[in-house]
Amino acid sequence: MIETSLAPPPVAVFEGSGTAPMPLLWAQRELWDIIQDLVPRDYVTNAGRVVEAPRRRIGIGAAATAIGHLLSRHEILRIRVVGDDDPRQEVLTRGCCEITLVETTAELARAEARPLMERLRTVRFASDRELPARFGLIVVDGLVHYVTFAASHVSADGHVLDQLARDLRMLLLGRSLPPRSGLGLADLVARQQSAGSRHTRKALAHWRDGLLRVPQTTFAARPESAEPRYRYPVLTSAAMLGAARRLAAVHRTTTSIVLLAATVGAIAELTGHGTCGLLIHVSNRFRSECATVVAPAAQMGLVVVEVGGRPEWSE
Repeated sequence: MIETSLAPPPVAVFEGSGTAPMPLLWAQRELWDIIQDLVPRDYVTNAGRVVEAPRRRIGIGAAATAIGHLLSRHEILRIRVVGDDDPRQEVLTRGCCEITLVETTAELARAEARPLMERLRTVRFASDRELPARFGLIVVDGLVHYVTFAASHVSADGHVLDQLARDLRMLLLGRSLPPRSGLGLADLVARQQSAGSRHTRKALAHWRDGLLRVPQTTFAARPESAEPRYRYPVLTSAAMLGAARRLAAVHRTTTSIVLLAATVGAIAELTGHGTCGLLIHVSNRFRSECATVVAPAAQMGLVVVEVGGRPEWSE
C-alpha cells in the first residue's frame, strides 16, 4: 500500500442549500451527549462503509465528482456543530472535502479497502471546523476500485450510512438520483422545535410513570465482580428467524415485536417479577416525518410490560 500525496490532493466540491445555526434534532442531541461523555475516545462512535466501484473502472476525478454530488444532495454531510452544552448546527452552502488516496495493486485492492475505512473512522471529528464525513479511494493504475467513507455518529446512524452507500453506488455508476422527497434536515428541526414543549412533557410523564412501575432491581446482585465486566452474547439461529416471521404473520405484527415479547417473557421467567422494564433503541422511522429524512432518527425508549398472571402470547 502506498498513500499518495498529490499536490494538491483530490477534492470533492459541493454546493447546496445552507442554513443559519439551528438546534440539533432530538436524536442528534442524544448522540451528541453520548459523544461528549466519551471524549477523547469518542471516535469509537464513528462508523463507515466500503463501496466497490463499477466494474468499468472510473478515474479519480469522476469519483471525486460523485462524492461531491453526494455531499451536495445530503445536508447532513455539510453540517458544522458548535457549542458543548447548547450545540447548534449550521449547514454549509458550498465548500470542498479532501479525499485520502491509496495506491495499491489489483491483487491487494479488496484487502486494503476496509483498513482505509478504519483509518478514516478511528480519528476524532472536529465538529466545529470539519465536515462530519471523510472519504478515501483505493486506486490501481489511476483507476478507482473502492470508495470508503466514515461519518460522525451525530450525522449518521446505520440507516443513514446504508442510504449514503446506495446513493454513492448509483453516482459512481454515472446515474442520476431521484428527486428528494419528504422533509429535509432543516424542516424536521423546525417541526421538532415547534412541537418541542408538548412532546417533552409527554415524554417526561411516560418515563416518570414507567420508572415508578418497574422494580428497582431486576436481577439479583452478584456477590463477586463478573469477568469480563462487559459481555456481548450473540445468538445465531435460522430456526428463530423463521419462527419469528411466522408468529409475526399470525399476530399481524413485526418480527421486532415478536422478539421483544420473547425477551420480556424470558426476563419474567428468570426474575419472577410481574412487571418488566426495558430500555430499547427505537428507530423512529415508522413516524411519517422520519421515514425518508437522511439524518439520525433513533432514540432510547422505555417499554414497561405487565407480565403478572402469565398473559397469553398474543397479549
